[in-house]
Amino acid sequence: MVEPSKAVQWIPRISLTFLLITAYFSVGFFQSDEHFQILEFAALKLGMISPELMPWEYTTQTRPTLQPLLALWIHKFFQLLHWDDPFVISGVLRMLSALISYLGMWSVYEFFRKRYSSTKNQDWFLFLSFLLWCNIFIGVRFSSEGWSGSLFLISLLVYNKLSHRRNLQFLTMGLIFGLAYLCRYQVGLMIFGFCLWLLFIKREKISGLLVLTLGFSLVFGIGILIDRWFYGEWTLTVWNYLDQNIIHDKISDFGVDPWWNYLLQVFLALIPPFSLIVIIGYLFLIIRQPGNVLVWTLLPFILVHMLIGHKELRFLFPLLGFVPAIVSESISLLNSRKKTDILQRRWVKRAGMAFVAINGLLLLFVATTSFDRTTPLYRYVYRHFPESTTIYYLGTDPYKLGHLSYYKRTNLTVKAIESLSELDHLSNRKILLVVDRPNKLSDVNADVQLLYSSIPGWVWYLNFNHWIERTLAWYLYEVTPDSVNSTYPQNR
Repeated sequence: MVEPSKAVQWIPRISLTFLLITAYFSVGFFQSDEHFQILEFAALKLGMISPELMPWEYTTQTRPTLQPLLALWIHKFFQLLHWDDPFVISGVLRMLSALISYLGMWSVYEFFRKRYSSTKNQDWFLFLSFLLWCNIFIGVRFSSEGWSGSLFLISLLVYNKLSHRRNLQFLTMGLIFGLAYLCRYQVGLMIFGFCLWLLFIKREKISGLLVLTLGFSLVFGIGILIDRWFYGEWTLTVWNYLDQNIIHDKISDFGVDPWWNYLLQVFLALIPPFSLIVIIGYLFLIIRQPGNVLVWTLLPFILVHMLIGHKELRFLFPLLGFVPAIVSESISLLNSRKKTDILQRRWVKRAGMAFVAINGLLLLFVATTSFDRTTPLYRYVYRHFPESTTIYYLGTDPYKLGHLSYYKRTNLTVKAIESLSELDHLSNRKILLVVDRPNKLSDVNADVQLLYSSIPGWVWYLNFNHWIERTLAWYLYEVTPDSVNSTYPQNR
């Protein structure tokens, strides 16, 4: 075994820095369920939304409520400080997610790093474990996918570090597995696979697995109590979830794809051709090293998700933390079979340099950019219009699009208009108007001031062939009717 280079001293620090920067700038969500199924549930208990406006998952009681409870506690804490800005609180939740993700990165690194004899492979594993762009981006999300994956990885650290105290080791693993399961029930497939690996490959004693089951059951029981408090009656949300989405196949209402669709999604998302290393590498492990922990842990999760008709890339996010291990495990296996270090070859080094450059650019992008364009609009309105305000919209309702009451002040009214002529009766005061494309105001005979745009001003200089006018974005204007000015968004 060869110790890694001095990079182990600074790469984790760079990773933590990027995680915190990303948590600060990454306002909003990757997919609306990240907020819709967590923050909106917390908003219900905060009195910010009425039960009839809640999603169907609330009425069918299919969502575990551990994360909404955590969001509620943090919100209550900031209320005590008289600082209950929801955007500050969601930022704190992203920071907390970043720290949980960082611990998960350390855990997977510590679990696998001693398995590699190649210095180059260890250095690559270190780099991928802490600086893979997609892990940084997903790591700051306060989502069920991100938290369940990170918590599962942390259990690996417990397995490594507490091997001298077996009962405590397995009890702690069970507790952490339980937390991961309460974040996202699908991660139970990974827990099941890992326990089978412990039993049949590692030959752990049944007594240890029973202690693990005890810890898991304790947390699961606490989860039932939390759900009882949240829904107001005894319910088993995991059964409700299976009943609605699997037995009654409600999940297929959101679209169905063929079993191989995930292969295509992963190929495109992890940046081809580098993504082929992950896909082919994992298949290589399945065929040549079927006893590998990655095969036993991840394969049940992958197969079940392939069999389910509705497929979204985010459903695979709990697996992201294992991508560095998949790459390094497959390289280590290939090196042992070829009796050489493939990472020393010239073309591999050049490909590696290209990957580092692309990964770096993507890392800078996700660290400094808000992924969704709607939540920053909510933040601008929330912070600039604390008084009772009415916003008119022409076309798409920005607050309906995100379905998020958590970021909406109770004194904010949002009204639809079919045409700008409907604003004529408001000619004696300034009007706030939201549109989703700037050319909707191209013929307005009014004094129009652009207050906010989800497209930065400098991007307009790149508006070749008028692509911005065809792009869905948000523009908040202050309109003064009956003015002689005719304005096309000039305050860019």
